[in-house]
Amino acid sequence: MPLWIVEDSAVLAAQLCRLLASLGKSAVQVEAAAALATCRADDVVFVSLQLRGDNGFRLLRELHARGVRSLIAISASGRASDRCWALRAGARQLLFRPLDLAGVEACLAGLQLEGSGHV
Repeated sequence: MPLWIVEDSAVLAAQLCRLLASLGKSAVQVEAAAALATCRADDVVFVSLQLRGDNGFRLLRELHARGVRSLIAISASGRASDRCWALRAGARQLLFRPLDLAGVEACLAGLQLEGSGHV
């Protein structure tokens, strides 16, 4: 099952790719429009809430409406309201920056436990 990263910062996307690689996973960075066109229901999609020219919450809602269930939101703000809005938009997990291996691993494990992700 593919892992997708919707993040417009190449540096931050590369950091997440490295963290996933250390867990034996590979991921592909895509733009929001490509995610909507490409992602399937059984894919895992990491979505930055802070996208230039777009809205991560909107993208989460659209992906969820299309049947994608393994959505992980990424927030730079650390605000509790981001968690609330991300979960309402369809995210199953939320990561706060700076990202670390333990947080990424816990999110993937959480998806497996709830049955929405086969990672």
